[in-house]
Amino acid sequence: MPRLYELPNKQLVEFDDSFSEDEALKVLGDKFDLSEPPTVAQQMMKGLDVGIRSVAETAFRAGSFLPGKIGQSFDEKATEIGESLQQDRQKNYFPTLADVYEREGTRAAFKEAFSPERIGYQVGEMAPYVASAIVPGAVIGKVVQAIGAGAKAATWAQRIGAAIPAGFGEATGVYDEAIAGGASEEQATKSYFEAAAASSVLSGTQFGVLMERVPFLKGKVANILGKGGIEAAIEYLEEPMQAAIMQANGIPQNWKEVFRQSVDVIPATFLLGAGSGVFTPSTAAQIDGTPNALDAVPRF
Repeated sequence: MPRLYELPNKQLVEFDDSFSEDEALKVLGDKFDLSEPPTVAQQMMKGLDVGIRSVAETAFRAGSFLPGKIGQSFDEKATEIGESLQQDRQKNYFPTLADVYEREGTRAAFKEAFSPERIGYQVGEMAPYVASAIVPGAVIGKVVQAIGAGAKAATWAQRIGAAIPAGFGEATGVYDEAIAGGASEEQATKSYFEAAAASSVLSGTQFGVLMERVPFLKGKVANILGKGGIEAAIEYLEEPMQAAIMQANGIPQNWKEVFRQSVDVIPATFLLGAGSGVFTPSTAAQIDGTPNALDAVPRF
């Protein structure tokens, strides 16, 4: 009869009868972190480490498509980082919210979704990703503004400058997932560039919501809750969109799992959007009398 083991982070692992108690414990010790759950600060630092390496993998993966030995060198480095990230994410595993809901009900799932340790890890992981997009976007926007192209042009330049690296960051995960699932290099590459384009559009929308005034959100409370809800909704849709791209390229998807796992991104992205509603005014910063995001960036 199968035996279930609950890890300190509440993840369940099942072993069949072919494993003895000692064998099962050895596998658990090799594959998972069996120490007591770390503090919120420790979780945030773990997430930050993963986030920084994810940004590095994104850069190397983009460079891997260069010709010759340079591209090959970048590909090897991206693969190395990607494999280490996969191992660390498995060890830093948090239970899927859908699993918690099915096992323990709504209250337990809500508690898990907003547990300080989980949020701390996710915020730490997101921070380098957001910074790697917003900083170059802000620089590009300021340059465009400085050359006198106009406030609207500067705003769009900033948004596009932030959206492109963010899109390629999302696409790197698509490439890794495709290769890990047995897809050909051609399928993975095609999915990578298509996902980069699609995710850039969604990311540009997200950054616009984060840093600019949303016309239909009137008042501070509506600004906070509305931005949080919009950010969470867009992020929730991103994974199914990427799965659809892979499916179209002949890479089969488990759609039930895609939607189950997408729920996990909602709490942290809601808080990110809500936070932007707290620290940015409901009326956007002004440059030459025209609303735009550039002066809101330092407050973010």
